[in-house]
Amino acid sequence: MIHRQGERRALYKLFLILKSFRPCSVGAFAPPLCRYSMYSVRPDTRLPRDDEEYRLLAIYEESRAKEHAASSRLLYPSQSLSHPAYMELVAALHTIRMDCNTKMLAVRAHHNKRLDQLIGTHNA
Repeated sequence: MIHRQGERRALYKLFLILKSFRPCSVGAFAPPLCRYSMYSVRPDTRLPRDDEEYRLLAIYEESRAKEHAASSRLLYPSQSLSHPAYMELVAALHTIRMDCNTKMLAVRAHHNKRLDQLIGTHNA
């Protein structure tokens, strides 16, 4: 009996807490003053992409698509795939991944070069 009273008290306290919350304008339960809260929003600090970066990203995405195709061939091999053919696919995937990583590094290097130019113009 005492144990059930403890459960009832806990449930009643939870009910009182939930009752004190009211729906916010977005429909979710929130504290009563949720409508008056102010949130600071950081300004967008990303650099806009230039034509060269778009070109490098397109090359990278093409390479990434080849990587996905090669990895799916390894994940779902056909029943008649022999072990040497499978090992050739593994080697091909390794080569494609190295190429893909190189292309991503080219995108990052271009982006870093643009950041260095931007910082250099502000410091001068």
